[in-house]
Amino acid sequence: MVRRGVGLALCGCASLWACHQLAGIDDDKTLVTVPGDAGQDASLDDSGWDSGAPPTGWDPRPPPRPAGAAAPSGKGVRRYFAARKIYLGSVSPSTQAADSSGWRSIGHAIDGEDTTVAIINSQTSQVCNRPGGSSPDLLADGDDARDNVAGRLLGYGAQILSFSFEVDLHKDLEVGRRATYILMLEDLDPGADDPYVRGALFISVARNLQLESPPLWNGSDQFWLDATTVIIDQDAAAPDAGGADAGAVDGGDAAPPKIAYQPRYVFENGYVKNNIWVSGDFGKSPLTLPLYTFDPENLIDAETVTLVVELSPNRDKAPRSMLSAVVRQDKLQTQFLPIAERLVNCNATTASLLMGFVSSSMDLANAPPTFEQPGSTCDAASIGFAFDWELVAEPAGPAFVPPAPGCGG
Repeated sequence: MVRRGVGLALCGCASLWACHQLAGIDDDKTLVTVPGDAGQDASLDDSGWDSGAPPTGWDPRPPPRPAGAAAPSGKGVRRYFAARKIYLGSVSPSTQAADSSGWRSIGHAIDGEDTTVAIINSQTSQVCNRPGGSSPDLLADGDDARDNVAGRLLGYGAQILSFSFEVDLHKDLEVGRRATYILMLEDLDPGADDPYVRGALFISVARNLQLESPPLWNGSDQFWLDATTVIIDQDAAAPDAGGADAGAVDGGDAAPPKIAYQPRYVFENGYVKNNIWVSGDFGKSPLTLPLYTFDPENLIDAETVTLVVELSPNRDKAPRSMLSAVVRQDKLQTQFLPIAERLVNCNATTASLLMGFVSSSMDLANAPPTFEQPGSTCDAASIGFAFDWELVAEPAGPAFVPPAPGCGG
């Protein structure tokens, strides 16, 4: 359902863009104004995103690394958190309601400019110049100069097509029907600052609700990890996740033996400043990022990834969290293509249209760490997610999940 919703949204954007090009409409004019519509939908209980004084995990820029040796103390605790909600751009983190402008408060201010439509149209941006054929309205920054063109595209698609894929995603995550991100933080020392806190990102195995109970979200939940997101020690084999007529893992009554593994996606240079964990130095942290929303094997090589998680003093709560990433255009064209093909049910023509639209929607320069290169054509895209994390138990271990079939057969 999520895949179909995203595909329809982006194809709707792409089709509208193509129609404007064919009709000869001036692409310097704003295609559409994206209003907030949170008041039109019943919102859930307030998540607390709007409460608390800065600094918080919602700030447009993460705090800098504190003073001290960036080395493990060997005395800190290890914590695991599961993403109970993942905000992609069409739901507001503060109201948890459908909102086509939700993307505006998601992500980070990656470059040093609050890029507006007027700046884009006048070609006076100190970041880069928009690619030909792109809409200035789609490339302008969000609130507090946040860069999140990916979220804006999704919000734009949600407005055009009035779909509810992100709301449905949250419902599935709440009961464990879909896989989610699992975050590990280790060597967490007491105190507001810690110059070294290593982190790792995993993807869970979706629960078989015919045989398993939904998560309780009270700190006791245990998840299996998708084996493709870990490095299994030699001579070890991950158990199968099982089908609808099998148990949760391998279908046996007894728990399988524990498998030794290492994380595959690691934040080696994480730290805590003012009780806010930051995955690494801002703008200087390249990483291969699993885009779980589609499938764990869909990987994007990002020029930089920054995950920020606000922590309680006891390290058992995470009130607010934000992720930003930058992907250069050529990587997006090659690594997003398999995703695009599956989004549109392997229709090559539609996938090509979609890729043309995505490839033209670049809002940054591929020039880390500032991602600014005045006078050049923008050749990188910003991505932003937000998260509601909940404390969970140590994962049960890795389990093999059969990959979804691709368009190549």
